[in-house]
Amino acid sequence: VAMHHFSRGNRAGAASLLRRSLRKLENFPAAFGGVEVERLRESMRAWLRALNDALDASPHPELPAPTIR
Repeated sequence: VAMHHFSRGNRAGAASLLRRSLRKLENFPAAFGGVEVERLRESMRAWLRALNDALDASPHPELPAPTIR
């Protein structure tokens, strides 16, 4: 949903949902149920940094969307 908000130009909504999701994922180990949770968290943190960077003039950070692996 965060990436949907971002694709519609709602950077604040995307950042808010990423932060909320990260809070929930912090309770899980690095890998859980076959999911590389830490890799997902790292990707989400990178997006948050890009969205929160006031100097970022690019409307679309050059980052892949967070994915579950």
